Amino acid sequence: MNKRAQRNSIIRKIIRGVPYIVALALGALCTIYAIRLNKLKHDYVVTSAIISSFSADYRGTGGTVSYEFRLEGKIHKGATGYPDLNAEKASSLIGKIFPLVYEKGKVNNNKILIFPDRFKPFNLSFPDSLEWVKSYSRY
Repeated sequence: MNKRAQRNSIIRKIIRGVPYIVALALGALCTIYAIRLNKLKHDYVVTSAIISSFSADYRGTGGTVSYEFRLEGKIHKGATGYPDLNAEKASSLIGKIFPLVYEKGKVNNNKILIFPDRFKPFNLSFPDSLEWVKSYSRY
């Protein structure tokens, strides 16, 4: 076998392995996300956060809510995806305050709670004071 054929054979073997590597990486990311969410659900603290910005996704069907919260005199930042948020109305949420949950001892594991379905995993009731935000949902 000449060098070119040998090199092509190696490249074909590598290319065949790429889908397995991608699947393994996606599986690992999903597992890490599930573990973090499970820890957050079982050992959390509720505080409040202020929405600092909103970036619509490329299709304009929701986006990412960025927020800040103060804890022990230090400002922490976070972002949570909200695909069900009406992107046209979302910018008016900037500056508004919403409940936030974070994991005890791991402030970086946090979620801002805007819609009723985000309160349910934490067995928290949706506050009457946030009824107005339901009109911001796409559904």
